[in-house]
Amino acid sequence: GHDIVLWDGASFTAFIDGSDVGLAQSAERIDALHRVADSSGLPGGGACAEYLLISTVGDARVPGILGVVRGGDVLGFCASSLGTTTAGTWNRVLQASAEGMPLGATVGVSLSSDGTKLYVLTKGAFNVDGAIGNRSMIFTFDLATRTFSGLVWRAVDNMLPHVVDSLDVNGALP
Repeated sequence: GHDIVLWDGASFTAFIDGSDVGLAQSAERIDALHRVADSSGLPGGGACAEYLLISTVGDARVPGILGVVRGGDVLGFCASSLGTTTAGTWNRVLQASAEGMPLGATVGVSLSSDGTKLYVLTKGAFNVDGAIGNRSMIFTFDLATRTFSGLVWRAVDNMLPHVVDSLDVNGALP
């Protein structure tokens, strides 16, 4: 749960060794991951071998961020090395509780193609900044204004099971 492997259609390759970068406890399992193409506008981004948005199942402590990272927060990881010897720096992109989100609300995250909004997939009741819904719904978080809006997508409206636990947006949502 702390590691990520990539499948290229023929074989698996180690991508992230979470224990190398401070993810080792049960609550620190990765439950949301997004690879960012252009990280120049994100905290700590710009000169990374790879920039990742990561959320954990529960509370985590990672090097470089003071205090506890709550389950549902979105972290930016600026990787300098990946694979079996993962290294890099952590940055906080979204502090969920400071924005009014319920603890552990994030189960999936993606970044808009222009890098200005996070798409957040929820796993429970959600009522923040007038964005109201429940699990398996996507809301946007504007990185400039620090506000939520939406609802922009619902699993049940797209003939998917009521519980969706992953998200990858390619293109744009409203």
